[in-house]
Amino acid sequence: METESDDFFEESPKPFSESHQLYMTASFGTDSDAHDAHGSLDRTLSQWMGEDFDSERLEEIQKNRADGSDMKTIWFSRVSRVEQLETWDCGIVCIMIILRWIKQHDDISSHVMSDEEWEQYDSLRNSIQTQSVWTADLVLQLQTLLPSYECRYLFCSKTFQVEQAHRDVHYYQDTFHDDEMRVTYIFRKLSQESENSMLCVPGGMKLELILCATRHPTCIAMVLVDNNLLQRKEWEGHSTTTNYIGHYVILCGISHDPDHIATARDLDGYHSDDASLNGQDNSFCLVLCDPGPGRPSLSYVTMHRFDCSRTAQGTDEDIIFIRKG
Repeated sequence: METESDDFFEESPKPFSESHQLYMTASFGTDSDAHDAHGSLDRTLSQWMGEDFDSERLEEIQKNRADGSDMKTIWFSRVSRVEQLETWDCGIVCIMIILRWIKQHDDISSHVMSDEEWEQYDSLRNSIQTQSVWTADLVLQLQTLLPSYECRYLFCSKTFQVEQAHRDVHYYQDTFHDDEMRVTYIFRKLSQESENSMLCVPGGMKLELILCATRHPTCIAMVLVDNNLLQRKEWEGHSTTTNYIGHYVILCGISHDPDHIATARDLDGYHSDDASLNGQDNSFCLVLCDPGPGRPSLSYVTMHRFDCSRTAQGTDEDIIFIRKG
């Protein structure tokens, strides 16, 4: 995959947060409470998914099949990609991708929207009414759209406050004041109307739990990432406040396909015979649908690259799970 220019994402999305902390459906403690917190989080996600699962089941996901046929096993949802049209609309386009997935769009290769989709896209743009799109803006749209498709969402974040430290981040500075006021209002509205669809995880959500959810064919997730870390070949595995570039992608699940794994490792500069680095597992990779211009229908990344991208400073670790049924 080729690296996006910085100019392309000059006005990309910001994370969902709030200027005054409000209580959510479930709120877990700091890192010192990590064990109990993630046990509670397991139960919360199990309830939301409608079945029992916990992070220990990742052992099954990570197991490297000895059988050659099993190495082609996939645990990801097929989605139909749409390409973003503006420097700032990747979040809106991710909603369009989600709607295609919900409607079981047949033409996986078509990046071109139908007339009906164009109407939906224009409706979303008009409803959001800003080019400085935060996760709050997107959640508000999903709150309206998903019930008619008998689908639900679960929005998770490390904080539901606007991090004042973002004022010093170049990416946020130009519109921070206006964004803070707007997002504060939206959050209060959501907390009154959709409290059961929000989950505050101050210590951060384990990647294992995210993968346990999205490996199911009825669940995908919209994730806010640092696009510098997600895409660039010159990758050092960390971000700074000066080079953060917010971008939304769809996490479809994981793949054990050796070709997919090789593509993901090549992006990190690894070769097929390299030993595992940073303790990451080599038996699978993550499967993304990236609306960025020029991206393939599906993208493949290592677990370590994705985790660094989604937990980078500036993301608040925002993630929106979408479940059918």
